[in-house]
Amino acid sequence: MENKWIEIKVEVPFGRVDEVSAYFIGMGSGGVVTGGGEVDAFDIPEQARDKAEIKAYFLPDEAPEKAAEIKGYLEGLGLEFGISVSDIKDDDWAHKWKEFFKPEKITDRIVIKPTWEAYEAKEGEIVIEIDPGMAFGTGTHPTTRGCLRLIEEVVSRGGIETMLDVGTGSGILAIAAARLGVQRTIAIDLDSAAVKVAEENIALNKVENQVRVAKIKVDIIYVMFHLVVANIIAEEIVRLSKTLKDRVAPSGHLILSGIVAEKADMVKEAFKELSLEKELQEGEWVSLLYKRKG
Repeated sequence: MENKWIEIKVEVPFGRVDEVSAYFIGMGSGGVVTGGGEVDAFDIPEQARDKAEIKAYFLPDEAPEKAAEIKGYLEGLGLEFGISVSDIKDDDWAHKWKEFFKPEKITDRIVIKPTWEAYEAKEGEIVIEIDPGMAFGTGTHPTTRGCLRLIEEVVSRGGIETMLDVGTGSGILAIAAARLGVQRTIAIDLDSAAVKVAEENIALNKVENQVRVAKIKVDIIYVMFHLVVANIIAEEIVRLSKTLKDRVAPSGHLILSGIVAEKADMVKEAFKELSLEKELQEGEWVSLLYKRKG
C-alpha cells in the first residue's frame, strides 16, 4: 500500500492550539505538526495570529473514526474550525518533519539537538541529543524549558544527588539532570512507547549508570528524593499532590510544570504547605519551584 498514513488537518483559533494538539496526541496520533511547519507535539509559533493549522496522522483504517471524533470534539468546544482529510506517503511523514527540529539553546548551559543535526558545543555547554520519535515532542515546549531552567538552578546550588522524574516522556529532564551532576534518577511513565523512547535517549547520551526508566505509577514508589519533577497536566498534579509531596526528602525540592496559567492557583492551593521559591511563566504556561521544610 503506497499511502500508509492519513493526514487530518484542522484550523482552529490560535489560542487553542496547545489544548487541541494535546487532545490529538491523547487520541494516539502518529505525530502532530502545528503552525506552518514547526514540529513539536505541543510547540507553537511565537507570533500571534488569529488561526493556526494542526495536522494529525493516523493509519488509514482508523482515520474515518478519528476524523468523526475530532469533529465532535471541536464542535463540543464551540470553536470555529475547518477540517480536511488526505492521504500522504509514509516516507514523506517519516522524514519531512525532521527538517524543522533544529538545535536549540534552552539555558546558558543546556542545548538540545536532534540526532541528525550537527552542532559544535561551545565551552561550558551541555549538549543533549534527542530522537523524540513522532509522538513525544522535541523538548522545546515552554513547560520543558521551565523545568530545565529550574533543574539547572537547583542542582547548581549543590546537594541534589537523587531525582524522580514523573512523566518522563522522551527522557530529556532525566538526561539533563544526569549531565548536570545528579547521581541517581528514576524516570517513570505510564506509556510503554515513552519508556522505550526514554531508554533509547538515555543510552544515546551515555547516562545509563545514572538514570533508570520504569513503567510504574508514582504512588508505588516509597523512597524520598532530593528533587522531584512532575511535568504533567495540572489536574494530574493536583490529584497526585499528596504522593508527590511525600516523595520529596526534607529540605528537598519539587518542580511542577505542564500548568496553564489559569490553573496555577489551583495547583498552588494543593501545595500551599510547601515553600514556593520561584515561579516561571512563558506564554500561558507556568512552572513552579517548591522547597520542603527540613
